[in-house]
Amino acid sequence: MARTIYLLLPLLLPLTQGYITSYSAVPAGKQIEWLKKLTGDICESPAGKLSDEMIEAAPEVMKGWTTSKKVSAENAVAVQSLVKRLVDESKAGNPKAAPTTLDYNLMLEGWVRSGEGVFAAERCEQILTQMQERYEEGDANVQPNLSSFKVVIMAWRESGESFKSYRAQRVLE
Repeated sequence: MARTIYLLLPLLLPLTQGYITSYSAVPAGKQIEWLKKLTGDICESPAGKLSDEMIEAAPEVMKGWTTSKKVSAENAVAVQSLVKRLVDESKAGNPKAAPTTLDYNLMLEGWVRSGEGVFAAERCEQILTQMQERYEEGDANVQPNLSSFKVVIMAWRESGESFKSYRAQRVLE
């Protein structure tokens, strides 16, 4: 009986396609060039003219900046530019472009990984406050979640400042 189940199992499961990613497959320099090009294409398109493909690609580009091997403030600024572009596009009348909590969380992660210490932690706290304000104004797409608060607390932990525990506690409250 058990042998029959094992033989039928491949037939019962749907066919899936997959791929393997390797962080060492693409050199950091080429990855950054590619991300810069995509970011430029998205950010420089006229307001109200962003294609559906670019809107769908924006979160993946943000994730690319956030998980890049080369860590710098440039990465965080690029993600921030992409989120701003999505906000501008949604204000221009394209509801598909409205940024989500995930987009904002990627921006927060970008700042945490930037290595900018206190500046990054303070910027993360500002972004979290903006998210909360937008949510309270009726934008349900940007409600801060557990990950949002966790990333901001992590930013303070990584800041290296003597008052980091006080600021992290304040965010938690």
